[in-house]
Amino acid sequence: MKKSNVIGIDLAKHVIQVCKIDKHGELISNKAISPSKLKELLAKTVPSIVAMEGCGACHYWARLAQEHGHDVRVISPKKVKGFLQGHKTDANDALAIAIASIQIGMKFSQIKTEEQQSLQTLETSRKFLDKELSALNNHIRAYLYEYGITLRRGRKSLRETMAIVLDDRDTRLPTCLKNTLKLLWERYQLTVEQLTEAEKYKAALVSQLEPCQRLMDLEGIGKVCASMLYANIGDGSEFKNGRQASVYIGLTPKQHS
Repeated sequence: MKKSNVIGIDLAKHVIQVCKIDKHGELISNKAISPSKLKELLAKTVPSIVAMEGCGACHYWARLAQEHGHDVRVISPKKVKGFLQGHKTDANDALAIAIASIQIGMKFSQIKTEEQQSLQTLETSRKFLDKELSALNNHIRAYLYEYGITLRRGRKSLRETMAIVLDDRDTRLPTCLKNTLKLLWERYQLTVEQLTEAEKYKAALVSQLEPCQRLMDLEGIGKVCASMLYANIGDGSEFKNGRQASVYIGLTPKQHS
C-alpha cells in the first residue's frame, strides 16, 4: 500500500492530461486541464508523488511541483511504454505514467536546476547556429561549384573567393545570380557574428557558476567540458558511485549479458 497519492501528468503545450490515483490504488480522475489549472492543482494538492515523462518543459514543471512539496519523478518515455494499456491516448499515457512511477526498481531521470537547464539551452542554441553556419558554407560552395568555381577548405579561402566572385568585374558567375549569392554571404557573416556572441554568453555564465569553476580546476577540463558535465550530472548526488555517473554520460559501454 502506498503512503501518498499519485498524480500522473502527460505534458503538452496547451492541454495537459492529469491522472490521479489515491493511496489505495483507486483511480480518482483522469482528465485534461489547462496549464494554469495544473499550477493551481499542484499548489492546492497535498504532497503527492507527481510523475511525468522526460519531454519538453518537464524540468520546469518538475521544479514547480517540488516547490509545493511534491515527490517528483521524471521517467524515460521508453520505460513508460511498457505500462501502456490499450491505444495510445492522452488518458492512457497519463495512467501509464502514474503506474510506472510506483514500480519497484524503476529508474528516474535527474531533475535539472534552472542553472543546469540554462547551460543546456545555451549549448543547444550554440550548436544550432554552428549547424546553420556549416549548412550555409556548404550551400555557397555548391552554388559556386556548379559554375566551375572551386574553393580550398577553410573560412579564409571562402572569404577570399567571395570577395573576388562578388566583384562586378568577375564574369564567371551569371550576373542574375550575384544578388542571391550576396544575400547568402551576408547571412553567413551574420551567423558567424551570432555564433561568436552565443559562445561569449555561455562562457560568461560558466565563469559565474561555482560548480563549473571547481570542475575547471581539474586537469584537462575547460569551459566546454565543465559546462556539459554540470548540465548533465549536476552535483553528482543522484549517483551512488563514479561508475554510475560514467554510464549516465556515456563513457562506459552498455551491458549485453
